[in-house]
Amino acid sequence: MVSHDPSVTCRPTPSTTSELSRGTFKPIPKPQANRLDYLNKGWRSAGLSEHASSLIALSWRDGTNKQYESAWQQWLRWCDSQSLDPFDSCIVNVINFLSAQQGLGKSYSTINSYRSGLSSVLPPMEGFPVGKHPMVIRLLKGIFNANPPKPRYQSTWEVSRVLDYLCSMAENYQLSLFHLSQKLVSLVALVTAQRTQTLNHLDISFMHISDDRAVFQVMDVLKTTTPKKGIAKQIVELPSFPSNKKLCVLLTLKEYLNRTKPLRECHGETKLFISTRKPHKSVTSSTLARWLKFSLFASGIDTSVFSAHSFRSAATSSAFAHGVTLKEIMKKADWSNARTFKTFYHKPVVEDGTFAFSVLAQAS
Repeated sequence: MVSHDPSVTCRPTPSTTSELSRGTFKPIPKPQANRLDYLNKGWRSAGLSEHASSLIALSWRDGTNKQYESAWQQWLRWCDSQSLDPFDSCIVNVINFLSAQQGLGKSYSTINSYRSGLSSVLPPMEGFPVGKHPMVIRLLKGIFNANPPKPRYQSTWEVSRVLDYLCSMAENYQLSLFHLSQKLVSLVALVTAQRTQTLNHLDISFMHISDDRAVFQVMDVLKTTTPKKGIAKQIVELPSFPSNKKLCVLLTLKEYLNRTKPLRECHGETKLFISTRKPHKSVTSSTLARWLKFSLFASGIDTSVFSAHSFRSAATSSAFAHGVTLKEIMKKADWSNARTFKTFYHKPVVEDGTFAFSVLAQAS
């Protein structure tokens, strides 16, 4: 049973109010409040300056804001359907809302993000932040046990299949800009095991090329960037692979830079990957993902099962199977916890040294 702080009250539903029996109940208007707008009004009314409020809002990354906004809108709609005030609620309503989402088939991870989203807006209840209330924690454990989250992939594809496809392509100078772009992003994804978000932030202004490697320093805030880590250590390295020039990411990069140089000069574009169509500006992460999926499809890999993100799993699993240490894999993939690799990325290959060399050496 949930214990209640006397100061916390739940707004009763219409079916239990004397207002309804008297015919005086007025439904709550359907709310349309944006989460950050609502928070900002609260901060400003508490005396915070506009600048301070904007800085606090920046504490959440764009991706987190999108997740939390989705959770907030779901909460508003649910409260509206229950004739509850979403801005003056209690822990019982929060628990009922989260359990209702499980009943609708939402996954544990989605409901967990809803918990965090509500906790970022609603005030503490019964002396606890919403997300850390004992009954909310207990509820989430029950949701986890009822439907434990499963890794998206139970296995992964053979890296050699993509490498063989890349080897079958014409020489770099003969490739169209699209196929050259697709080849480069595929090689970079394989030898770095980085997310498309990271690849999308590679900038030639922060690139150093030598005879045996190209080194990028990523100067933007990424998913894994923290105040402690900062951006100084965000390095992406592309080593040469003299054993097979067709798979050498450094040679492919140099050809790509030469090919795109006149296209960049029109508008001073410095991001590494640019559109293959006019006006040839920087592409989005979703475009890079499409290019990666094209490589998977052309390699005969089922793209209805495997997405662009599977490059991380395939590359790291392959490297681990060929003797690369877990420490090196974690460094390459930018993981701070070995459990992340073991739980979500280390997969057996579907039957049908250094990190980069161990991956590329599998071409037949």
